[in-house]
Amino acid sequence: MTGGGISGSHAGKVAVVTGAANGIGLATASQLCQQGARVIAVDINGSALHQKCREISELQIVHDMAGDPADLVAALEKFGEVPQILVNNVGIAASRPFLELDDDVIEKVWRTNLLGPLSLTRSLVRMMIDSDLHGAVVFVSSLHSTSVRRSLDYSTSKAAITMAVRELAAELGPLGIRVNAVSPGDVHSDPAGNPVDDRNREIRQQVIPLDRLGSSSDIARAILFLTDDVSSSYITGADLVVDGGLSTTNWITTRSLRWNGSKTSTHNDRPFAERLGARLSSRLRSDPS
Repeated sequence: MTGGGISGSHAGKVAVVTGAANGIGLATASQLCQQGARVIAVDINGSALHQKCREISELQIVHDMAGDPADLVAALEKFGEVPQILVNNVGIAASRPFLELDDDVIEKVWRTNLLGPLSLTRSLVRMMIDSDLHGAVVFVSSLHSTSVRRSLDYSTSKAAITMAVRELAAELGPLGIRVNAVSPGDVHSDPAGNPVDDRNREIRQQVIPLDRLGSSSDIARAILFLTDDVSSSYITGADLVVDGGLSTTNWITTRSLRWNGSKTSTHNDRPFAERLGARLSSRLRSDPS
């Protein structure tokens, strides 16, 4: 993962990427470097950040910035850098039923997914404006901003991000700052560390029109598009869905069916798609509304 010199679409720009130690954040940092950007990679896990990013020679690595954006601002000032790109990728989920969530857990998820990124955005946008620079901010949201995931803490924080993007786009647009979101679908962000077995992969792919899981690189390419002042110069307040067509399906229903399918006994040799279609057709016949 080496840089692409000064000839790329993001040549000479300074970009800040949060949650950059792995997955979408790491892929985004790498691709920005390849397109000529000077990237500040941010992650609370400093050791993992250094290990994963050390082959990206253009990276200036800053870690453990999750708690106080002022630390990152101070580091940027030390480097003499003013960012023109901010990718708010960091996010967590408690993945517990609502009745098992307590207020502290919900607050931690919201602080990490929404409040922290908003605070960082405010600080870095002020730097852009003070330096009379135009900029681009991208928040990584989720398809679950508009659909049930059975993870109230996560889904509601992502829904708030989607609305925050629209508000920020309206307010910051006149100042030359574009703000957009990317909403990934079913993304397998760590194939090496967390492989998907063939049966599980087949079940998950059955409900995706493009017939494959998304990758971190798929999402990173969408982020690069939204931070490119040529390709997306007239785009702000948008939520770019990158899901292989998953949102065109009845995926709120099929999500539970596909996971139930992974527990189906092997004697049922009907293709999963056929069984899925039969169940959906039966449901539609019983509920014509």
